[in-house]
Amino acid sequence: MRVITSALFFVLPALSRATLNQRQICLPPSTALCCVSINPPDTSAVLAVLALVGLPAIPIPGGVGLTCSSPGLLGICPAGTTRTCCLLNDLDGIIAFGCT
Repeated sequence: MRVITSALFFVLPALSRATLNQRQICLPPSTALCCVSINPPDTSAVLAVLALVGLPAIPIPGGVGLTCSSPGLLGICPAGTTRTCCLLNDLDGIIAFGCT
């Protein structure tokens, strides 16, 4: 029992810090997403994805999230992704617009 208590003493603070860092609150109409990258709208990566899905390269306010998914259990994003708030995610996470 003492070992478990000692382990919890070290693990729980680290878990709560990770949860707080991952718990960015998104106000409607934006939604929380976990994106592999968030880019300015005029980067070559964004322009390539826009061309791939057949969208024109128009001025887009905010950042553009690429390869996005919903946060997992407890609202925590998987490693290698960044939690962000995006206004439009109608392409099943391939690309999301208006990300902050």
